[in-house]
Amino acid sequence: MNTTKQHTVVAVAIIAAFFIADIADATTIGNTGATTTTATTTPLTEHFAETARTANSILFQRIAFQTNGLGVITTNIHSYKSLAAGSCVMSNGVWVDALATVSAVSDGFAATNTSHHAHWLSNLNTDGGAVSVTLPNGAGVLLSKPIGISYYDSSTGSNILFASLQDSTATLLSTNVVLYANAFNNITADVKYTITRSRFESDLIIRDFVAPASMGLNPATTRLRLTTAFFSPPSPQRTTLTNNGETVDSVIDFSSMRMPPGRAFLAQNDAGTVPAGYVTKRWIPGSNGVSYLEEEIDMASVSNLLQSLPLHSSITKPDNKIRRTASAQPASGRRAVVSTAATFLRPGAQDSRNAISSLNPAAVGKKPEFILDYILLSNAGLTNYVFKSDETTLVEDVCNLYGVTRIEPGSILKFQTNSDAEIQVTNLVCPPGPFLAICTSVNDNSCGEALGNGNPWGDNAGAAPLVSIGMAHRQLRSRKLKTYGFHILRDASI
Repeated sequence: MNTTKQHTVVAVAIIAAFFIADIADATTIGNTGATTTTATTTPLTEHFAETARTANSILFQRIAFQTNGLGVITTNIHSYKSLAAGSCVMSNGVWVDALATVSAVSDGFAATNTSHHAHWLSNLNTDGGAVSVTLPNGAGVLLSKPIGISYYDSSTGSNILFASLQDSTATLLSTNVVLYANAFNNITADVKYTITRSRFESDLIIRDFVAPASMGLNPATTRLRLTTAFFSPPSPQRTTLTNNGETVDSVIDFSSMRMPPGRAFLAQNDAGTVPAGYVTKRWIPGSNGVSYLEEEIDMASVSNLLQSLPLHSSITKPDNKIRRTASAQPASGRRAVVSTAATFLRPGAQDSRNAISSLNPAAVGKKPEFILDYILLSNAGLTNYVFKSDETTLVEDVCNLYGVTRIEPGSILKFQTNSDAEIQVTNLVCPPGPFLAICTSVNDNSCGEALGNGNPWGDNAGAAPLVSIGMAHRQLRSRKLKTYGFHILRDASI
């Protein structure tokens, strides 16, 4: 590979091609994606053992002995790298496993064994914010709470807040999930928070449907909007897009974590999901240190899915005062956000911080649910990453690669069989012309290091690994086929 000639790929096509290859046993120790590495003193054996760690990777090595016809014994060092964002945390100067587990504390719940910490107060409707995320590397704290759900009609500028936040008690849904059930008035809707080693996710779960037409709005020009308040947050770096004269945020970056486009989907009662597209976002700095996140999706694109939900029949139509107060489209065309907290808070709301309960997961998710999410993804240590030639990388979880990502010819990427094994790339650089690297299942032992059961077909393949390049997604392996490679073609169309 001529390292002096690197070309930025403006548009990328990933073409699946059946390929089985043999890669040299000896591999090199490449970019671990972090500035600090700790190594163990474990002597090498014929079985893989951990030898080094960083914030996002663990290096495993083993020794192999081979005797030739003359009786001369040679040794080869085999290695592979386990890659997962936020897989390790520093404890007493040593990298240890990160654990995305939530524990009860005196005023709610907390998770402190990941690179980003989270804390949930018992009552979501707490003045000054109820949910906090402490960002890695001292990048600040995101303290927030939802404000309400509204319909915005772009043809008239009307923004009707029809569901305000109300008292809702935190419940532990599973080891890493906190749920605030029935969190809004006038609608049946929950807010669910999930923490993993690599991300923090917030889901608005709508369980019944309020038709915009019932409020005198045109469904063809109306958007469903969730507004969340952030109290004294760090100032993010925003990447914006303009479409039809309207500016939205494609990425909201808080240095060590960033918020990409969200998603909406219908979760059906048979556990299947129907995607509803991306959720647009706007970060709006407000007064008195309070900023707002607006998340929207066009009703025209999701109305059929929402009609799968029960119709909410007890909605109280907001009066004209609320309609005018919450209007979000001034004559200038710039979206405005009401910064008066009392506009959104139910009078007389009580703080129930000491009320903590547990929830039976079987009681949740029995009926169809419409879900909008935002996700904070870890940035730490995964900038300018290089997948090395003749190196086996095992992708264990979501890996969001920032800056310039390079894939060298002969790279082998194996994906764990869980659905979270995914790589997201924003700027990919590769050699000129077509070249071959391999993406396959952890259970494919025909190339690279043998890590799995040798049967990568069917369910043993796991979910197809997903590589996202910007907003484009391409599946790189089928569940029913053995090994797939991918070509990255310069100047091809996505």
